[in-house]
Amino acid sequence: MFFRIREFSRLEEISKSIRRRADDAQHYLSLATAVRLTMPRSSLDRRYLLDALAVVVPAGGGGQSVDAGTVGLMLRQAVSTARRHWRRLPLGYTVLAQTFQHGSSALLCARGTDGPALVWVEGICGSSARFNWFHHRFEESDFAGLGACRDGSHWWVMCPAREVGEGAWRVVLPRGECAVPAFDVWYPQLTQRWRGVGYARNI
Repeated sequence: MFFRIREFSRLEEISKSIRRRADDAQHYLSLATAVRLTMPRSSLDRRYLLDALAVVVPAGGGGQSVDAGTVGLMLRQAVSTARRHWRRLPLGYTVLAQTFQHGSSALLCARGTDGPALVWVEGICGSSARFNWFHHRFEESDFAGLGACRDGSHWWVMCPAREVGEGAWRVVLPRGECAVPAFDVWYPQLTQRWRGVGYARNI
């Protein structure tokens, strides 16, 4: 509770500082970005990691073997939920939720306070000019007209999206739709008139 009150106090200070230098739209975007970047990364906390390891590593050994794959998955999840920055993400977008695994990212975004939902898609460039994204494989032509970019090892594009269920989303592509993996981090949603932080979901 103390931490959350202290967090609100710091965000209020950031809000006042931003408001002196920006209009309402820019203020909202700047504050939403500050909330995202300062949100605690609890999955990297030592106590959290020890508790998570206790689940996958048998207590006291007892001659039982430890599955390296299970431990690796736990560590990857801890790192992926702690990520807060994507350097290729264009300016002007508010990040609402994220998921990240093995170099593939999906960010649920909005432009401004009332823009349509979009999904930032980022993945690894595979062989034969294919784009890898989670368990999907794409050709560059699958994103015709959407402005897909690549830099040799990664590719990225902002896609239209629609919600198909509670927290379930699909990206809308020229040749059809593709399911987005479940978002595992949801960011606090700011009220459009800043009076503090309104939490749309428990985090």
